[in-house]
Amino acid sequence: MTGSDSIQITLDLRSAGLAEPELEELTQVLYTQMHDMPEARQISRFAEVDSLDPLPGSQFLPGLLSLQINPQNIKALVTFLWERLVGRTTELELETKDLKLKLKVASGELPEALREVEQFIAAVSR
Repeated sequence: MTGSDSIQITLDLRSAGLAEPELEELTQVLYTQMHDMPEARQISRFAEVDSLDPLPGSQFLPGLLSLQINPQNIKALVTFLWERLVGRTTELELETKDLKLKLKVASGELPEALREVEQFIAAVSR
């Protein structure tokens, strides 16, 4: 993998145990904060597709974000997320064209999650 290659990340906050309005607010806050991070790029939300809606994509699914990041910045992103999600279970899916890693992490499991991310980065860098 070259330095310009990216890892696609799907962040799923729906396991955080929040009601939909709070989940949407958290999603919006993280979306805005990640836009300010130089490490993250191509941050987007998942559009809610409603067959009755004449403009698909006019609504977003609460709790779901997608972004791309280069491998050397992924640990910073994971730490950033768990600093903001203390006490909440969060799911994170990392994917390249060859490898995929799914993490479901509670607040006290950050060190273990970082070890798994380091192993993923090492496998991607080969």
